[in-house]
Amino acid sequence: MICIGEIVNVHGIKGEIKVRSSFAKKEKVFQSNNYIYIGAAKQPVKIVGHRKHQQYDLLLLDGHNDINEVLHHKGEFIYATRESIVTDEFLVVDLLGFQVIYDNKIVGLVTGYFHNNAQDILVVEGNNEKHFIPYVKNWVNKIIDNKIYLEKIEGLIDEN
Repeated sequence: MICIGEIVNVHGIKGEIKVRSSFAKKEKVFQSNNYIYIGAAKQPVKIVGHRKHQQYDLLLLDGHNDINEVLHHKGEFIYATRESIVTDEFLVVDLLGFQVIYDNKIVGLVTGYFHNNAQDILVVEGNNEKHFIPYVKNWVNKIIDNKIYLEKIEGLIDEN
């Protein structure tokens, strides 16, 4: 499961939820007849409507037609399965376990990631060091055979 956003509130009285999401491929998920999974229990719910409102995504969920049916979801995270997101690009979750190469040297393996409201950050561990590397397309030279080759950018990796 991939965390794709958070339910920050409800919108109106007809059961729409207001979602804050910085997920890069949310347009692949927030479509009618797709399923999302809500909260720690990851309860599956079908999307029956989607629209944008300011910086939020408003979702109408199957069987939830009243504010009282969705209000209890406020503050919960929503998820999607990786299989439901059809794309020919790598998602940050796909990079877990990939080797990172910088200046022809192995830096380590991608062991985690997080989003800092600007971009995804890869957590790379190796040689008793931990690096936090922005996953920015201009900084990634190529991804081949479970290896991420980074552009040489001064200050990206401490070179001792």
